[in-house]
Amino acid sequence: MRLKDSPYAGRIAEVNRRAVEIARQATQSQPGTLVAGSMGPVGGLLKPYGPLTVDEVREAYAEQAQALTGAGVDLLVIETQFSLEEAKAALEAARQ
Repeated sequence: MRLKDSPYAGRIAEVNRRAVEIARQATQSQPGTLVAGSMGPVGGLLKPYGPLTVDEVREAYAEQAQALTGAGVDLLVIETQFSLEEAKAALEAARQ
């Protein structure tokens, strides 16, 4: 959702895949180093405080989680969400 108003809108999988590639390249000289995929806040508030529904947020996190795991991250990190509901939506999406 954060990328929706940027030149990268619609390129979530590509952006995340490239980030994982760069991280893997950076860790080549350190065998055993894990690469984490960070899933930060979506950039908007959930209803009733903002325009987003839990389903929309979960869907956005699912797209990112699939892109990151598909690119080969070793783990997902859910961090700095604005609310417990947003964090739960991210966790549910990551578990799919």
